[in-house]
Amino acid sequence: MKAERARVLLEGLITGFIGYVVVALFYAVWNVLAGRSVFYTAALLGAKLVQGGPEATPVAVTPPAVIAYNGIHLFVFLALGFVAAWLLFEAERYPRFWYPVFFLFIAGFIYSVAAVLVFAAPLAESSFWWSVAGANALAALAMGAYLRHAHPRLWRELREHGDPEAEAAAPHPRGGAGGRR
Repeated sequence: MKAERARVLLEGLITGFIGYVVVALFYAVWNVLAGRSVFYTAALLGAKLVQGGPEATPVAVTPPAVIAYNGIHLFVFLALGFVAAWLLFEAERYPRFWYPVFFLFIAGFIYSVAAVLVFAAPLAESSFWWSVAGANALAALAMGAYLRHAHPRLWRELREHGDPEAEAAAPHPRGGAGGRR
């Protein structure tokens, strides 16, 4: 049991860190292309945390604001990574659990985009929500790619057997109920 727990924790750490890095790199490129400091978005959102936010004032890129935002950003992604790793571990053990896990991932993506938009609404320009959705979609894809790599057996079973509930309900060729027990 300790090995399983260690695996989930390691996968969660890696998954969360991947999501954090993808979003940070996305906004670094976004800001540079817009002619701003690499840390502009982190400073904008961090100022809201540190000082109550510059609703109408120009954003000053300060270390406390950038560190505050990145600390929370890292914490949130690590938490998401741990939850995602645990859910996939459980789905691997109990294949019927896959469908609720899939919908939890979708709901988590929508919730995370909405939470950022609500938090940043007074600060953001009109195109900000596109960048939030894009950054989070890229992070979700990167995190999912890592988890797919980390759980090849689960993906192979889903690809080969499809719907575990339909398989369990299908008649077995030798009689009786089919599927795994």
